Amino acid sequence: ESLDALNTVAKKQGVDPAAIAQVIKMESDWDPTQTTGTYHGLTQIGPDTMKEAGWGITPAEFKRLSKAQQIEYYGKWLDHYDIKGKLNKMGVDPSKLSAADQAAILQGIQFGPNAVKWIKAAYVEGNMAARATLTNQANALGDTSAAAMRAEFEKRLAQSPPQYAEPDTTGKTD
Repeated sequence: ESLDALNTVAKKQGVDPAAIAQVIKMESDWDPTQTTGTYHGLTQIGPDTMKEAGWGITPAEFKRLSKAQQIEYYGKWLDHYDIKGKLNKMGVDPSKLSAADQAAILQGIQFGPNAVKWIKAAYVEGNMAARATLTNQANALGDTSAAAMRAEFEKRLAQSPPQYAEPDTTGKTD
């Protein structure tokens, strides 16, 4: 169920499901009841967004949702902030980037979904020192530059490579 939701959201957003999985791992270690300040769930969604987006759900109700349902809400969160549209407007096609770069972009967007100039600086202009935020975040993300976040996600993906499907050993073709 969670894998289906992850694949659905990833496909709609044009990203690798492994990128979203890495953000979830970073944000909550896959604990749907995780709370950090006023942020809740797998992807740490705040009550202001829940209210602003008109989801009709409280943080307490959100934390009781299944992992699959929370992943679906992450897709709604990305849609609410029109992340795909913002990337498109900047000329950034996530599908042409590595899963680590996609995760870095998604992670940086977690810090400020409307503050995306750093993405253009990094992924259009080539300034990988561009920082998603100047405030202290997860220690693993270093200075939150595109380069630091990409390096962390490359390391994590290398340690635990994504598995997309069982290999077809039948030799049959469709």
